Amino acid sequence: MRAGFAACVAILWLCCGTAARAQTAPTPTPSASPLTVSGFFRSYYFTRQNATNNPGVQFDYTTGRCNGAGPCVNQATLNSAVDLRAEYALGGGWTAAAAYFYAQPFNGPCSTAVSHARGAPCISQNPPNTNPDDTLPGFALSTFPEAYLGYKKGAFSATLGDQLFVSPWAA
Repeated sequence: MRAGFAACVAILWLCCGTAARAQTAPTPTPSASPLTVSGFFRSYYFTRQNATNNPGVQFDYTTGRCNGAGPCVNQATLNSAVDLRAEYALGGGWTAAAAYFYAQPFNGPCSTAVSHARGAPCISQNPPNTNPDDTLPGFALSTFPEAYLGYKKGAFSATLGDQLFVSPWAA
């Protein structure tokens, strides 16, 4: 019985042990792609309470006026945006990059800059209406903030085109 058990262990060791030793070549690492793609998504919901029933704050319900100056309404805006950026290493120290930014508020018919002018249907001074809050852009933005060609060799670096300057010294 001991001979049979030892034979089984020897067979398992030969089968499993040799399979583990057969893989001695290192796994190849993938080459770096010349294309780098990045970006972000952001969404803000911004509200401002102008009308309130707290005594002496802003809105007086007995007169229907804000601080005695006129009617006031609350404001709210939901604004979402996406930013996509691509950079391509052309070789020899040359790079080309571009970025696209798109922001869209969810204000229904109030998504254009013209609809935010005073007296427009989206700007109502009659409570309980809610105006779009223009602290965030209340209209769609579509722009290319970056498009440039760059060269870098040793300590020399140059960039031609539109670029975002990112530095801790510039706020």
